[in-house]
Amino acid sequence: MTDRNNSRAVRCITSLLAVVTFILITTGGLVTSRGAGLAVPDWPTSFGKWLIIPLRLWADAGVALEHNHRITGAVSGLIAIAALIAVGRRFGWKHRLTLLAGLILVLYIVQGVLGGIRVTNKSIPLAIVHGIHGQIVLGLTVVLSTLVRPRKVNPGGRGIVTAWVLVAVVLVQLGLGATLRHTQAASAIPDAPLVFGKLLPPTSQEKVDQLFHEYLGERFRVYIEEPALPMEAVEADHTPNLLENAPTRPATPSSVGMVWLQWVHRVIGMLLIPVLVVVLGYRLSGWRQEGKSLPQGSLLLGLVALLLLQVLLGLSVIWSVKRWEIATGHQAVGALILAVAVAIAVGLQFAPGNPRNPNLRNATAP
Repeated sequence: MTDRNNSRAVRCITSLLAVVTFILITTGGLVTSRGAGLAVPDWPTSFGKWLIIPLRLWADAGVALEHNHRITGAVSGLIAIAALIAVGRRFGWKHRLTLLAGLILVLYIVQGVLGGIRVTNKSIPLAIVHGIHGQIVLGLTVVLSTLVRPRKVNPGGRGIVTAWVLVAVVLVQLGLGATLRHTQAASAIPDAPLVFGKLLPPTSQEKVDQLFHEYLGERFRVYIEEPALPMEAVEADHTPNLLENAPTRPATPSSVGMVWLQWVHRVIGMLLIPVLVVVLGYRLSGWRQEGKSLPQGSLLLGLVALLLLQVLLGLSVIWSVKRWEIATGHQAVGALILAVAVAIAVGLQFAPGNPRNPNLRNATAP
């Protein structure tokens, strides 16, 4: 294989890794939105079997979603191994990009273990960590896929600090979102864009309880316990309907702290992140004034479009009383925003000619 073909193969495999990681996060978000995290009760096997489970169990929505998520994770892990081999052969086994690919593979393994322990221990805190950790892995796959490509010149180092601040804030925002989703606090404030008809949340639990029932009543229901299919389902003759048959109850008001946490989540999403995107665009606008091509210009426009869509989806989650399709879309677009923000930041940081660019000799394909 020629050097050019080798470089193209590395770019393809690292891009594929980033794409399948996004798909993995989205399928995980779908599992959470549907409350199917415990639909398959054992791990690392599924009902005592490896990957292949009885066909009739696929008819159950919860089992299908959770088992599909596991299969996607297994395939993604294999692609992570292939990416490590490809990068190592292209750049050398001691190169920093190879070490990054190795770190991603290790984090993939950690992610799988976190998901498994979350199932066996029925742990909500681990579910939150599992979700946040997945977003970090996605960001690193985007770093890798960006660094193996040639990059535009950024002689002034413009926008680098703003871009990395944006990445950090988006990560914090995704962490808050994961916390709200897994603790049933996504409905803590049942109206939008105002908060119980005002700009600021109430400060007393009594007021929160009163307003929650006035605004939401019993329209939003939650599972009494996370639906879990018993191991005996493998031997049963009938097809279960786990998510449909699991008992539910009306949602109860969240604590004052969770109400304020969701308010912070809204402020970051509808105010702080848009401001950072505007500032980043302004920092990079000097390129236009100098008659040069704007680096990461198309990515920046894509980020603006994703941000508008994300705000609309976030509001729609509340307006629709947390429909699972919209909640999953909201989570998936959030992951895309992180991916684009990381690509912009890495592209600016490691651009040739940037005075802040560390020495990454041979970091890009010729």
